[in-house]
Amino acid sequence: MVTYRKYLCPVCKQKTGVKILYGMPSHEAFELESQGLLALGGCCIDINDPERKCLHCGHEWQIKHKPPKFDLKLAPQYLQTKG
Repeated sequence: MVTYRKYLCPVCKQKTGVKILYGMPSHEAFELESQGLLALGGCCIDINDPERKCLHCGHEWQIKHKPPKFDLKLAPQYLQTKG
């Protein structure tokens, strides 16, 4: 069984944020939207589209992804292969 998590909205601070689903929605996706478990974002997808939506205030936002960590142990190997 899939669980649907609610996220904290950065604007209204309510825990009513849900994931936004892009693409052609299925019948199940329409049902999940009607239950307040996800938001439908439309068929067209862009890299700058928001990833979550607050069902309380309607605010949409992107998740701040952490950049990958640079492993200093691998640095000597990388520098040797680039020489």
